Amino acid sequence: MKLMNMVYVYLLAVNVAAFILYGADKRKAAKGKWRIPEATLIGFAAAGGGLGAFLGMRIWHHKTKKWKFRILVPLCLIAWILLIGFCVWNGYGRGESLSWMEGLSGRDAGPGKAEPGDQTGEAESGKAEPGDQTGEAESGKAESGNQTGEAESGKAEPGKQDGEQDPGKAEPQDQAGETAIKEDEGMTENIEVFAQSSIRITGSMGTIYVDSFQMKEEPKDADYIFITHDHYDHFSPEDIEKVISDHTVLVVPEGMEKTVKKEVSGYAELVTVKPGQTRTVNGLEFDTVAAYNLKKPFHRKSAGWVGYILKVDGRTIYIAGDTDATDEAKAVRCDIALVPIGGTYTMDAEKAAELVNAIQPEIAIPTHYGSVVGSPEDGKVFMEHVKAPVKVEMKLSF
Repeated sequence: MKLMNMVYVYLLAVNVAAFILYGADKRKAAKGKWRIPEATLIGFAAAGGGLGAFLGMRIWHHKTKKWKFRILVPLCLIAWILLIGFCVWNGYGRGESLSWMEGLSGRDAGPGKAEPGDQTGEAESGKAEPGDQTGEAESGKAESGNQTGEAESGKAEPGKQDGEQDPGKAEPQDQAGETAIKEDEGMTENIEVFAQSSIRITGSMGTIYVDSFQMKEEPKDADYIFITHDHYDHFSPEDIEKVISDHTVLVVPEGMEKTVKKEVSGYAELVTVKPGQTRTVNGLEFDTVAAYNLKKPFHRKSAGWVGYILKVDGRTIYIAGDTDATDEAKAVRCDIALVPIGGTYTMDAEKAAELVNAIQPEIAIPTHYGSVVGSPEDGKVFMEHVKAPVKVEMKLSF
């Protein structure tokens, strides 16, 4: 059962119980029998039965002259209306598990994982390690690099009407004729996605890892490790230990500098970044893009978390991090986009598809679903909503 459906069933039950309790207590009072404690009656209102309690007071004409009932019961009702409205507005519970409740404490998921919140002890700007100051530029305005192999034969143009594909080259379409999905392993055979948003990219510049998590092997071959933010399923020291080598460059948001120095060792260089920069480290050029939630509390813009646009062998690869469809994300131009689709803490599958349709990469790869948050079915929903000429590749396996 979906989470919000469970909540609605609970609220119905507790309100019916509250209404009955108020009626029963009224009858007991009329007959001079043992009464239900007032704390119990108010407790049912506080537990979500505010509407039932309020109706019970009015219909049974019970406790209407006692100030604590006249004040506390309506307050409980208003509080629950606001809470449910907040959850619905932010999309909680759309096919998701109870793990969203854990997110209210601020971590991405998992019992006992506390939200770091805004990093009050963040490193001041300019304290990046030596060798990483190569100038700044606005995120999302990176050049696409050398677009080798960009124009494929038979690839539908964005402006074509439904069904106007070139003869013999028609893309598979949904019933509305708007979606075209085609897998193309040629461009992305050097990209692997492990659990959640754990990514490995290989190229002429070396081996790049992003947000290593639940790594089953210990290759210890990283030339670069990029971290988007400090939640446990993105910054995992034990998994970093499995891939780090003595020549690894570790790239992290500025607010993580102290934490990384305390929990990670064995790297050759630590580079700190903030949103909206263009950097070159050991020959690898990349941009940083702000990654944050628009309404949800899990990833605050003030924390300075980032996504990355990596320029690898003439291709621009956008790794969005945990983000919603922000203005910064919509301004990105890239060849390949890896975007979170699991909902709760990031965009859901439909919103992620809207972002991909707006930025128009050649290939979109969904991440951040099917394990910690979201379900494997989210990948199918994402594919159904991505429109031609963007192609979708599924890299996560379950």
